[in-house]
Amino acid sequence: MIFLSEQQTWTVGDIVRRMREEQGIGLEQLARGLCSAATLSRIEAGEREMDLLLAARIFQRLGYSIDKYEFYAGAEELEQWDQRQNMQRLSLAGETESLVRELDRYRKKWAKQIEQNPIQRQFTDYIQGILLLDEKRFSEAAKLLEESVSYTVPDWEKEGGQVVIGGMEIEILDRLGDAYEQMGALAAGSRVREFLTRNISTSRQRMKTYLRPYAGILCKYADQLLEEKGAGRTLRSVDEILELMSEEKTIYRWPELLELRARCLEQLYREGTEEKETVLGAWRKAYYIFRLFEKWKKAEEIHSYLEEEYQWECII
Repeated sequence: MIFLSEQQTWTVGDIVRRMREEQGIGLEQLARGLCSAATLSRIEAGEREMDLLLAARIFQRLGYSIDKYEFYAGAEELEQWDQRQNMQRLSLAGETESLVRELDRYRKKWAKQIEQNPIQRQFTDYIQGILLLDEKRFSEAAKLLEESVSYTVPDWEKEGGQVVIGGMEIEILDRLGDAYEQMGALAAGSRVREFLTRNISTSRQRMKTYLRPYAGILCKYADQLLEEKGAGRTLRSVDEILELMSEEKTIYRWPELLELRARCLEQLYREGTEEKETVLGAWRKAYYIFRLFEKWKKAEEIHSYLEEEYQWECII
């Protein structure tokens, strides 16, 4: 945690250096694939400024998100920022046709920068990978997403804990995991999820910054996590996410997380370390929250399970 006194004048470079050093991250680790270590050193020394795109990616790797208004940026940078944000919004909303048009417009307008800047190229390849996933062209999507992530974190899987990644790389790897699983390459998908959960959970700040993808990744990785790490470890992860969501006053994948929590408690009950009423209470909560979110089919599955397994009579 950085504390600034009224007498201190801090540059962006000062803040990056302090955050990097506090987290024990080397210059080359933080800079890799984004800029040279020498360039980052000059930025930290206040001898060079960062453009908005590089600043966003550097701070993401440090576990923080920035807003475009936190930096002085030119009209061109702000236009690109808004276009990229809009494409990510369209992707989340599943508005495929609009996303195709926006990507085409972005590529035409900023063709030279995309060709010269691997960070720009990574983003456009990522969006194209999402479109391929939507078209169910999973093998092509996987190949493109593998290439996309390699621009900034080559050999990410081989280097384990030495890799420092940010939000864009997390998103790409998450989608890559989706592609692998749709192809039937379940072991490869599991490795991606395991890497991501381990990487995001290295600090509470990172978990806060990446709460949305972390919740989604944990739900996708639930079966493997329960099998490989056990119910106790999985339960701690779920409770950590639920606690952070409460602190941040936000909700991501709430019904699914509550179902996973009930599964963990049930497994612990069968192992003799949890009470039956606690398990039943967790299942009831999951059931009612699925109903609240109007996910009727899943709610009915839970209801039927509770009737059969626990002879629970639900009163609506």
